[in-house]
Amino acid sequence: MKPPVFVEDIESLLGNRGFSKLWVCPLCGRFSTLNWHGFIYGYDDDAEVDIRAARLFCSDRRKSNPGCGGCFCIRLSRQVPLHTVCASALWRLLVSWLHRESVHQAWLEVRTGFSVESAYRWVKQLSHFQARLRELLLPLRAPPKSKQTDALKGLLEHLQDAFESQRAIQTFQMHFQFGWFK
Repeated sequence: MKPPVFVEDIESLLGNRGFSKLWVCPLCGRFSTLNWHGFIYGYDDDAEVDIRAARLFCSDRRKSNPGCGGCFCIRLSRQVPLHTVCASALWRLLVSWLHRESVHQAWLEVRTGFSVESAYRWVKQLSHFQARLRELLLPLRAPPKSKQTDALKGLLEHLQDAFESQRAIQTFQMHFQFGWFK
């Protein structure tokens, strides 16, 4: 059994602690070599330090069944991997941009606490990620009829339609067990 890449909340993350010896290492494929190796902390929406992920270590110190010595994470779905911004703040910005002419106007409305340059960088990353995102969304639901002239905004409408949620990025990560911007 493979470990999850994303879990819904901290309770689910902590509830998985007893299963680590039953999982196969996603890095080397060895069974019964995983040990909990601590937590990764970062800021949440309220600028409070909170748990973002748990680290697991594939133990290479056993002689009978050595692992690879690598580490990987089980992340909370409310976090965007390798980014400081939370999924909910990023989704609010993207939905606001959907109804505005520019990223700057959306940034002024949402006020994520990050710079406007960060907002432009996230939209640029979304444009690089759009092919993979469309490939994943298409089997779920056909794209809705869109009046958008911008392909990225049409993609956001498709994502909104597919998950029908105010937490579309979190739902995407939980559904596909695949990180946003990966």
